[in-house]
Amino acid sequence: MADASVCRDRRITTGGMAAYGLGHFGASALMEAMLTLLVAFYATHDPDTGGPYLSIGAATFAVGVGRFLDAFLDPLVGYWTDRIRTRWGRRAPVLAATLPPMCLFFALMWLPLTPSPSVANLLALTASATLFVMAFTAYMVPYLAWLPDLARSVGDRTRAMGWMAFFNVLGVALGSTGAGQLAAVPALGFGGMGLVLAGVTLATGGVTLATGLHRLEQAAPERPALPIVAAVRTALANPHFRHYLPSFALFWVGLRLLLYSLPFFIMTVFEVPKGQAAAAMGTLMGCAIGVGALLFPVIPRLAVRYGKARLYRAGLGLFCLTAPLLPLVGLVGDAGTGLHQAMVLMAVAGIPTGIMFVIPYTLLADVIDYDEDQTGTRREALYFGVQGFFVKVAQLAGLGLGGLLVGGLGTTSASGPRLAGPMAAVFVAAGLAWFRTYALQPRDAPTADER
Repeated sequence: MADASVCRDRRITTGGMAAYGLGHFGASALMEAMLTLLVAFYATHDPDTGGPYLSIGAATFAVGVGRFLDAFLDPLVGYWTDRIRTRWGRRAPVLAATLPPMCLFFALMWLPLTPSPSVANLLALTASATLFVMAFTAYMVPYLAWLPDLARSVGDRTRAMGWMAFFNVLGVALGSTGAGQLAAVPALGFGGMGLVLAGVTLATGGVTLATGLHRLEQAAPERPALPIVAAVRTALANPHFRHYLPSFALFWVGLRLLLYSLPFFIMTVFEVPKGQAAAAMGTLMGCAIGVGALLFPVIPRLAVRYGKARLYRAGLGLFCLTAPLLPLVGLVGDAGTGLHQAMVLMAVAGIPTGIMFVIPYTLLADVIDYDEDQTGTRREALYFGVQGFFVKVAQLAGLGLGGLLVGGLGTTSASGPRLAGPMAAVFVAAGLAWFRTYALQPRDAPTADER
């Protein structure tokens, strides 16, 4: 692809935005397939032997080791990649170096060493899952940190994030639905599915790297680097980062709490058998993601017209208004009517979903610009790494709270899942209240054509 197709007069074009967004597609598919299918693959019945590859506890432990270590890796990766200087920029070389191992370790996760539970299976899964997650983080932190360099105006950043969100949604759909369908093909199985998704990711990531986006990077000032602890401390001292980050983390606590409880809500309120709950969950999630995806072309215009901070507050506020309505679903009518009510509610929830898929990362880009104005250095990856750490901790907190809520009141009772919506809204409302003092204005005002 010619350079002119991704940039013109040092400004990213629509083709460049699409090329950037494509880099998220495969990575999203790999992570979603891991989260959705991996533990079930190891812990469920194997038709050849009549037994699983690992117990559910062992498989969960093997996957959880990497997820735990991964949270601490984000700031380290960010700190390191900000200091890289090459003729190809700071981000592209890291993406090129981490893309192949990420794909390799993903494929290896789906290849158990023995046909029955064994220490070899446990060690192999622990190693491959941990290395995959670490490679995924080493790829995603510089990828996200590329945004402030590639797109510098309000309109360009929100449009680029819209493309990224679009490909992210496609990747999630491939990983959550398409991966299972590929694994069901007798000639492929789960091992073949792993190879196919790894190949797709390698190809799409390669397209992103081949477009020459690195030519849009701003030259990073040469300044002595602070030690990592001091660098993280100064980032957290950024007043606008402090006003933004807790609100985003609290949003993820609420969202993960709600998503954890939703399958139990489906099984208890709609009386859907366990084996069919995943399909119903997919339908409901499709309603939210579908509406959110339809908004991606509109969100950049709204951000330019009304401001990103105001749109972010609107996203948090709409979530707070829709989530508490969950307990009302299914109170009138039969189970089928209740499911239709849930589909309508999830479609409405797609509006804040679309906003929160796009706007937060553009706000962080503004925070990074402010940091450069104050320090004379560009530390995009450090900021995205610190955010990644807090978001992953928030997600774990949301999952833990969901487990306590559902498990404490009984997995066969609808009481816990019904309370998940209002409880999630409480956390998001706290995030909205925290964000009220955020007052950073973007460095560049919207241009006339962006308006």
